Amino acid sequence: MLLEALQPSILGTLRRVYFRAQAPRPTEDDAARLLTVREAAELLRVNKTTLYTHFIHTRRLATIQIGRRRLVPLSAVRDLIESLRAEGAR
Repeated sequence: MLLEALQPSILGTLRRVYFRAQAPRPTEDDAARLLTVREAAELLRVNKTTLYTHFIHTRRLATIQIGRRRLVPLSAVRDLIESLRAEGAR
Protein backbone atom coordinates (compact mmCIF):
# COMPACT_ATOMS: atom_id res chain seq x y z
CA MET A 1 0.00 0.00 0.00
CA LEU A 2 1.12 3.54 -0.64
CA LEU A 3 1.05 4.60 3.04
CA GLU A 4 3.32 1.74 4.05
CA ALA A 5 5.84 2.79 1.39
CA LEU A 6 6.20 6.28 2.86
CA GLN A 7 8.94 7.05 5.32
CA PRO A 8 7.76 6.88 8.96
CA SER A 9 8.33 10.61 9.53
CA ILE A 10 6.23 11.56 6.51
CA LEU A 11 3.53 9.11 7.55
CA GLY A 12 3.47 10.61 11.05
CA THR A 13 3.15 14.11 9.64
CA LEU A 14 0.29 13.06 7.37
CA ARG A 15 -1.54 11.45 10.30
CA ARG A 16 -1.16 14.58 12.46
CA VAL A 17 -2.43 16.83 9.66
CA TYR A 18 -5.38 14.51 9.01
CA PHE A 19 -6.44 14.25 12.65
CA ARG A 20 -6.02 18.00 13.19
CA ALA A 21 -8.35 18.63 10.26
CA GLN A 22 -10.92 16.20 11.73
CA ALA A 23 -10.92 17.72 15.22
CA PRO A 24 -13.73 20.18 15.95
CA ARG A 25 -12.50 23.75 16.11
CA PRO A 26 -13.22 25.64 19.33
CA THR A 27 -15.35 28.71 18.84
CA GLU A 28 -15.21 32.03 20.64
CA ASP A 29 -18.36 30.93 22.48
CA ASP A 30 -16.51 27.87 23.84
CA ALA A 31 -13.61 30.03 25.03
CA ALA A 32 -16.02 32.40 26.76
CA ARG A 33 -17.30 29.46 28.79
CA LEU A 34 -13.89 28.93 30.41
CA LEU A 35 -13.09 31.22 33.31
CA THR A 36 -9.84 31.93 35.07
CA VAL A 37 -9.75 31.08 38.76
CA ARG A 38 -9.94 34.80 39.54
CA GLU A 39 -13.04 35.23 37.33
CA ALA A 40 -14.73 32.21 38.92
CA ALA A 41 -13.95 33.56 42.39
CA GLU A 42 -15.40 36.96 41.45
CA LEU A 43 -18.50 35.29 40.04
CA LEU A 44 -18.99 33.36 43.31
CA ARG A 45 -18.03 36.44 45.36
CA VAL A 46 -15.26 34.67 47.27
CA ASN A 47 -11.50 35.18 47.18
CA LYS A 48 -9.12 32.91 45.26
CA THR A 49 -7.85 31.21 48.41
CA THR A 50 -11.37 30.24 49.45
CA LEU A 51 -12.09 28.94 45.98
CA TYR A 52 -8.94 26.80 46.00
CA THR A 53 -9.20 25.46 49.56
CA HIS A 54 -12.94 24.84 49.80
CA PHE A 55 -13.86 23.92 46.27
CA ILE A 56 -10.95 23.10 43.93
CA HIS A 57 -8.71 21.08 46.28
CA THR A 58 -11.71 19.16 47.62
CA ARG A 59 -12.80 18.52 44.00
CA ARG A 60 -16.21 20.09 44.48
CA LEU A 61 -15.43 22.40 41.55
CA ALA A 62 -14.18 20.84 38.33
CA THR A 63 -11.27 22.58 36.63
CA ILE A 64 -9.17 22.11 33.53
CA GLN A 65 -5.42 22.50 33.61
CA ILE A 66 -3.61 23.52 30.44
CA GLY A 67 0.09 23.72 31.13
CA ARG A 68 0.41 25.80 34.29
CA ARG A 69 -2.92 27.53 33.71
CA ARG A 70 -6.03 26.36 35.54
CA LEU A 71 -9.41 27.20 34.01
CA VAL A 72 -12.92 26.71 35.35
CA PRO A 73 -15.78 25.80 33.00
CA LEU A 74 -18.79 28.02 33.52
CA SER A 75 -20.94 24.88 33.69
CA ALA A 76 -18.87 23.70 36.70
CA VAL A 77 -19.60 26.97 38.49
CA ARG A 78 -23.31 26.51 37.78
CA ASP A 79 -23.17 22.92 39.08
CA LEU A 80 -21.42 24.09 42.26
CA ILE A 81 -24.09 26.73 42.85
CA GLU A 82 -26.83 24.11 42.43
CA SER A 83 -25.14 21.71 44.86
CA LEU A 84 -24.69 24.50 47.42
CA ARG A 85 -28.37 25.40 47.01
CA ALA A 86 -29.35 21.78 47.59
CA GLU A 87 -27.19 21.63 50.72
CA GLY A 88 -28.77 24.82 52.01
CA ALA A 89 -32.28 23.47 51.45
CA ARG A 90 -31.71 20.48 53.73
